[in-house]
Amino acid sequence: YAKDDGSESCGKTVISIHSQLYLTFFSPRYNYGKTHSDWDGGSMDYVILAFAVTSPIAAAIAMAYARRERALVYISDFRSFASQIYIAHSLWDWSEDGGREQSDLDLRAHSDAVMAQIVGIGDELARFLTLPTTSRSIHRMTKQGKREAAQTVEVAYLLLESMTRRFTRLAVYGERIKAAGLPSGEVSRIRQYE
Repeated sequence: YAKDDGSESCGKTVISIHSQLYLTFFSPRYNYGKTHSDWDGGSMDYVILAFAVTSPIAAAIAMAYARRERALVYISDFRSFASQIYIAHSLWDWSEDGGREQSDLDLRAHSDAVMAQIVGIGDELARFLTLPTTSRSIHRMTKQGKREAAQTVEVAYLLLESMTRRFTRLAVYGERIKAAGLPSGEVSRIRQYE
């Protein structure tokens, strides 16, 4: 699937501006010129026109930046939680029964398995978030659009199912390290990040 880089929405904005300018300046002059030869468009309030053209564009840009800022916060949260989950599985120690050094669990392999799941979740999440949108009218009205939407939704469900399996594996790894001796209170702290 092609990544939506915003060029389509930029093109729509340019078309919108041109159509507004045409309908404001040229169309009335052409149409009114046939019936009202004295109309010159001089009575138009250009402040209102400027407000009508720029306000929607400014609002769209402001909303796009607000979405971007929220997305950056969520990405930083994900990175922080993922690193804390890995640190908990690979470094947290316990005092009972000799701690990590006396554990029967292969902690290096355990940490590697946790890292593999976290990297897999990050990869699949990135793929999920960069799927093309399927909410445009073309995806509801045309056969090709419906087919494209169905394929995108199918990929989205497969990615979500895979991420769910990976989160389940992380929960199983938490139970495994709890059985090795990590106190259950510490495992519940790890669960808060999952």
